[in-house]
Amino acid sequence: MKREELTAPLPRLIRRTWDLVGAFVRMRYQLRGLEMIGQPEYPDFAWREVIVNAIAHRDYSITGTAIQVRIFDNRLEVESPGGLPGIVTVENIRRRHFSRNPQIVGVLKAWHYIEELGFGVDRLFREMEAAGAPPPAITDDRGMVTATLYAIPTTAQGQATAPNLNERQRRVLAVLAERGRITNREYQAMFGVSRFTALADLNGLVEREVLERIGSRRGTAYSRKVRKE
Repeated sequence: MKREELTAPLPRLIRRTWDLVGAFVRMRYQLRGLEMIGQPEYPDFAWREVIVNAIAHRDYSITGTAIQVRIFDNRLEVESPGGLPGIVTVENIRRRHFSRNPQIVGVLKAWHYIEELGFGVDRLFREMEAAGAPPPAITDDRGMVTATLYAIPTTAQGQATAPNLNERQRRVLAVLAERGRITNREYQAMFGVSRFTALADLNGLVEREVLERIGSRRGTAYSRKVRKE
């Protein structure tokens, strides 16, 4: 619906991006008792944090491209040029910290765009969980890092009905209600678990006939199983 390119000095750029994105963040309303309670579809800290992180940690030696913010009906994506910096990986991103651009990070901290150095990503995950949203997905695809936030579900659709599911399995069902399918690698990135743990969780949902496999070997994906009448 809207496409806009933003170029400005750093503090103004962040504010202008926040203002533009904030105009597209919708309110979700739920009836609690006799009162309608509204909350944004993404926690304010979460979507602001992924934008600041992209600006703070992108690889500025890469030219010919820019940070991309994309807003869809059910998710918000922020794409930043350059792979994850230093010792940081998709698996350890919540507990390992490394600054590719320490001077920029220092300035952002002085301007209070970064509250506490090294704790923003972990708080991002906690804020999404506390809001009842699926966990963020962080991917590093050939030097392009993408952070995806999934909107808070408007209904109970996607919640697990099968017994004895762990918390990761319950949460992935909510994610699949929005995005359709998931791979083992995406599951690992989403929850910070090993390939074998992801496989055990996903196969457990297949055995309970909650999910079904699509494809084979490295191309295998999992989706909600369609129940036939």
